[in-house]
Amino acid sequence: MLPGTTTEFWSYNRKVPGPLIDVFEGDTVRIRLDNRLSQETTVHWHGLPVPPEQDGNPMDPVAPGASRTYEFTLPVGSAGTYWYHPHPHEMTAEQVFRGMAGLLIVRSRTDPVPTAIEEKLLVISDLRLAADGTIRRTRRWTGRPAAKATTCS
Repeated sequence: MLPGTTTEFWSYNRKVPGPLIDVFEGDTVRIRLDNRLSQETTVHWHGLPVPPEQDGNPMDPVAPGASRTYEFTLPVGSAGTYWYHPHPHEMTAEQVFRGMAGLLIVRSRTDPVPTAIEEKLLVISDLRLAADGTIRRTRRWTGRPAAKATTCS
């Protein structure tokens, strides 16, 4: 992202943000997660009305090297714009900052808005990079303030 530097991102399908998932109410969604990270992860479907065992909660992590298939049917009345992201215990912030998040649109089959109206999707991040291209953080990944080192003389 910065000229002459390399930034390490983690992603879904090699895309930052992750790929757009565009589905309709009533569709059955089936997503396979292959965890190639060195830490546990999940996929949390933020705000979607899905069964708890399919919602990627911190108590149901996918271990490094393991796979998991999430499957759920979207009820009528769930149309909207959502986002998905990892939700492992104590590691959510790092994984999201490194690029693991994406948009999910649930459409109504009876949407009165004409399809000729073009949609624009915008994802905003407060990612900061250090001069060497690494991801800079002012807090620990847990979201709590990082401890400050002090020197006494």
